[in-house]
Parts: sequence; structure tokens; C-alpha cells
Amino acid sequence: MKIYLAVMTLAFVGFSLTTLTQSYKVRRFTEIDVERINIVDGQGNRHLVISNPERCPDPVVNGKELKGMRSIKPSGLIFYDANGNEVGGLGTAPTPGGKVSLIAFDWAKAEAIGFNRWESDDGKENLASFLILDPPPPGAKIEEAASKQKTRIAI
Repeated sequence: MKIYLAVMTLAFVGFSLTTLTQSYKVRRFTEIDVERINIVDGQGNRHLVISNPERCPDPVVNGKELKGMRSIKPSGLIFYDANGNEVGGLGTAPTPGGKVSLIAFDWAKAEAIGFNRWESDDGKENLASFLILDPPPPGAKIEEAASKQKTRIAI
């Protein structure tokens, strides 16, 4: 029992020292399969999320995650500001009757700039657009912010 206890103590000390003194090393991969990657700062705050549609996070406004408020669940990138609020993204997703690809940059409560491309499932209908929107009026609730915006430029 004493020998077993001594061996286990040495193993625990050795493991602890290796773990605590191990430096972070850059690792190189040829290929990696993941469902979602969160890029975070030292405090764990998100700055970028790369995800598939199933793992796409809900929008974050004023530090709160808004469950069910995302109109589509894209695969792609979502950008966050220093306060953890969503500020835009790049994505692609299926929509009813087609598929969309988009790049968007956001005001605090709604989209500000959008590059969009939509194609019907059969490929016979296509749409490409560029939009610049004014910010929603001060005090507008998040649920109504997009409907209260004015379009500045639409191409």
C-alpha cells in the first residue's frame, strides 16, 4: 500500500508539474472537422463565431442573446464588438424556395449595410442587392427596429 501510495503521489506531482508548466504551442493540422469555433478574448468574451447552421448562435443585442430572433440560421462567420454584441457577419443559408449568401454589418439593433445574393432552387430566378439603411429611431424596440428603418441606398 505504501509503494502504491508513493507511486501515485509521484505520478500526480509529475502530471501537475507538466500541466502547469506546459506552454501554449502553435499546432498545425492538415484538416479539422468542427461544428462551431468561438474566437474569444482572455476573459472568454466572443469576438468571432464560425459555425454550421445548427450551431449558429442567436443574435446578441445590448449583451442579451435574443432567442428565436434570427430570421435564417446561416453557416458562416458572425462578428461581435468589444461588448459582445453582434455587429455583422458573412453567411450562406437555405431559404424557402432557394438559397441566400450575404455579408452584413449592423447598427446596434438592426442591419446597416448588406450585400445579398439569392437564387431559387431551380436556378431560374436570381437576385443580387446592396443596401445601406439608416439606423432605427432612438428608443425603437428590437422587434420593430427593422420595420422602422429607412433605406438610404438600394441597388
